Amino acid sequence: MKVFKILLLIIILITFFIFIKKTDKDYREIEINEIVFNAKIADNPLEWSKGLGGAQYLEEKEGMLFIFPNIEKRTFHMNNMNFPLDLLWIKDNIIVGLEKNMLVDNGLKKYTSPEEINMVLELRAGSIDEYNLNINNIINIKKND
Repeated sequence: MKVFKILLLIIILITFFIFIKKTDKDYREIEINEIVFNAKIADNPLEWSKGLGGAQYLEEKEGMLFIFPNIEKRTFHMNNMNFPLDLLWIKDNIIVGLEKNMLVDNGLKKYTSPEEINMVLELRAGSIDEYNLNINNIINIKKND
């Protein structure tokens, strides 16, 4: 019985550390105008498709950064969303377009980038105005240690 408890404890600890490591990898700090956001990374087709759909809320200064392998025009929508968003269209770490207060509408309205882009940052609605985010701001994606 004692061996079983020790093995169970080891399995729980290993699972915990794997989860922590995966969570750290999935999030990055994004700095814009000295404001730091904590963003979940979406860098593959499955994550791009799901996005923040199904999430219940975003904390202050939290978001999702979509990273695409090539530069092209992109279209986003609010499918399966439970709360409104602000969106930053980004090309080579420079904000090239803004969408404010994208409302929940089951994906009916489509939002298309103003030019070819390779990243999108979704934030809580109101973040663009609250943090004075503008076109031509540079974003700094901090590396994980």
